Amino acid sequence: TNDPISNIGLFVNAGSRYCTPETSGVGHFMEACAVEGTMNINPNRFQENLARTGSGLMVQSFRDAMLYQVETFNRNADFALESIAELIWNPRLEDYRISKMKKEYLWRRGDCMKEAESEIPEYMHQAAYQGNTLGLPLFADHYTINNISRSVIDEFVNVFYQPSRMICVGVGMEHSALERIANEAFGDLRNNEQYSNIPIEEARYTGGQLKFKYQFDNTDDTHISLIFETENWKSNDLMALCVLNMIMGGGGSFSAGGPGKGMYTRLYREVLGTYHWINHISCSHSIF
Repeated sequence: TNDPISNIGLFVNAGSRYCTPETSGVGHFMEACAVEGTMNINPNRFQENLARTGSGLMVQSFRDAMLYQVETFNRNADFALESIAELIWNPRLEDYRISKMKKEYLWRRGDCMKEAESEIPEYMHQAAYQGNTLGLPLFADHYTINNISRSVIDEFVNVFYQPSRMICVGVGMEHSALERIANEAFGDLRNNEQYSNIPIEEARYTGGQLKFKYQFDNTDDTHISLIFETENWKSNDLMALCVLNMIMGGGGSFSAGGPGKGMYTRLYREVLGTYHWINHISCSHSIF
């Protein structure tokens, strides 16, 4: 490729669905701790190295995955994967630093909890898969944050960060170059037989209701969500579901401006454009 920018990512088959209700927020807490640098590189130097190489780091936790991604110049691809490996194997998580990060984490979560667009999907999963797998909380709260410690984080990494559960991906670079730097960063990693046959609990759609009184963004709006069990990654009808999702579409009452903003989708024309008392309606899907 002639593109001067490369994207290097690491997928780890680990997430809240594999944890217990008491520790399911550990992945999201690890995401927040990525800014703390490593035992070999302090936070300021870690951020300086990223800036000096023109790199951008992103760590994301999901219900069924942990994603690490670095966007950088081609010539710095090896640095990108080395940085990801350093974050995983040598996190800067002394007890006092974990205590500090817990306070910052709860402070940030307090802001996020005011945003309906980020919180409603969380409640939707909890209602659809009550008490199991995909319904376990993605985020830690004031109670479960106390269950997160260095030993819990180490156990999470030791159990799930196995070669058989990891995929390294590169875009904008030669495959041979990606293979070389991946071997340099993770080539000595071996599966731990102790955790090679972890029983995987199948997601059980339970349905049900989840009701509570909560105010988002100082408004008196009522938020209603309907959740249905649909197709998974292995379904033959997955593409049909994706097309249906786009046809349904939707948006907010402020989304004016013409084509490209969902104004010709079914939900926009037949619901939002008909009932003035509806401020927002949309259709989305989560694929597992």
